[in-house]
Amino acid sequence: MSSNYVIKLTALGPRVRGGLRARYLSRDKLSALILAQSLDDAVNVLKGTEYGGDVLERLGKIVDEAQVTNEVRSHVIRSISSLASSVPSPASAVLKSYLMRFELENVKVIAKSLMRGGLEGVGSVEGLVNVTVEEELGRRHVLAAIMSVRDVEDLRNKLMELQHPAGPALDTFIKVGKQNPQYNVMLIDTLIDKPS
Repeated sequence: MSSNYVIKLTALGPRVRGGLRARYLSRDKLSALILAQSLDDAVNVLKGTEYGGDVLERLGKIVDEAQVTNEVRSHVIRSISSLASSVPSPASAVLKSYLMRFELENVKVIAKSLMRGGLEGVGSVEGLVNVTVEEELGRRHVLAAIMSVRDVEDLRNKLMELQHPAGPALDTFIKVGKQNPQYNVMLIDTLIDKPS
């Protein structure tokens, strides 16, 4: 069942669309956010929105782009998860499957870090990985398993063992990389984002 079926062709559609649209930024706020000249300007724009209370409260005094991005993502994940728990099963399944995109982003971050020299700087990687999606999906074990890998091949093996959707994509990446060493980290994005 596709997401279009649930959102456009059933009685659940208006409720799901309405729940998602209620969280949109207004056109003026979105324009102000896009035109913000600095991170401080962007933070000030977010302060006047629904994102302001939750997101900026968690940031505290330390504010950099990675933290802001991660907190906004966490807020979106919690909102989608909350909506998924309040709608009937077909729509809930579609919304939870959408959250898997955020888990795939975590896999890409870890794979790219391994390509650039490993997870020795785990503090910096942990700042980029979003734990909220794993908590909301009840899949924290996946993140725990893949944070302990040594290299991309080990990551692929762990993902294949967990039957994770990114496993075959990393397997293809390793095969292509061995035959064509000119392909770089950007191929990971393409292969993981490609629908299987």
